Order: sequence, then structure tokens, then C-alpha cells
Amino acid sequence: IVGSKLGNFSGQKNTYLAQIKDFLAKNPKLAKKVVFGGFIEDMPQVYWASDVVVSTSSSSAESFGLALVEAASCAIPVVSTKTASQHLIVKNGQTGFLIPPKRPALLAEKVLTLAKNHNLRRIFGQNARKHVTDYFQLQDYVASVEKIYLSLLTNRLKSKRSKLLPLGK
Repeated sequence: IVGSKLGNFSGQKNTYLAQIKDFLAKNPKLAKKVVFGGFIEDMPQVYWASDVVVSTSSSSAESFGLALVEAASCAIPVVSTKTASQHLIVKNGQTGFLIPPKRPALLAEKVLTLAKNHNLRRIFGQNARKHVTDYFQLQDYVASVEKIYLSLLTNRLKSKRSKLLPLGK
């Protein structure tokens, strides 16, 4: 499990990290397999050491799952809750699995499906890598942002010109 705050952005004591540690204390066999990595700068190394990446955000405020794109670019399948724009990154049943929020049993089922099936992980990973290289290229993003800025500038110039010209001309 990586991340420096692990969901504790409110400053409350009952943090996500505390909930995980409480759960692991009650499940010692699982606890032996969980590592808290904290903040890690070299995420590709983490992805390449993983069989599956799991993202369980239940907030619709998460606008874009950069970690999902990073995992997919490393050919790692993802199991994610379906919130905000995750469906643009994870193609359900092709590059990973999308699960409705607050469905832990279904999430666990899909993680186990991938954990037990090396060939499915490989296929999903290959599909994920192809998907992100086809649809999430930096030059495409820059071009789309540039197009938006040019459109805004053009509209603003037209608006200013119409205010300067007398009516009927």
C-alpha cells in the first residue's frame, strides 16, 4: 500500500490507515503480505512488482485516476471502483474490472479472479498498455489544451471587436 497520507486529508483520528491497520491486526495471515510503502517516487518499480493494482476511491470528486493510467502503461491490470472518469481508463473486462462503489465482496472476487489467472492478467495488462498508448499521449493532451486556449482567445477577440465596432458595420 503506497501513499503518504492514505486518505487522511481531514486530520481526523479515525483515518483510513488506522482502519486498515485495525483490519490487519484481526487478520494476521493477510497482514504478513501487506507492506506500507509510504510516499514512493519511482512508481513504475512498484507497478512492475505488482500483479494487480486496486483503486477503491468511493468519491466522485476524484476527477482522473492518474495511478490507473500509470499502472496500465506498465501493463498491469486494474480493479477499480467506477467513479468519475475511471471508465475512460479501465475498460471493464478488457483491461481490468470496474466495480460499483461500496461493493467489497465483488471487488475481492475480481481481485481474486486476476490473482488466480496469470494468463488473464497478461492479456488485460497487454490490452491496458495498448489502450493508454492509444488514448493518453502527452502530445495529444497538449494539443487538446492548446485548442481550448486558442478557442477561448478567438472568442474573446471576437467579443472585444464587436464591442468596438458601431452597430450595423
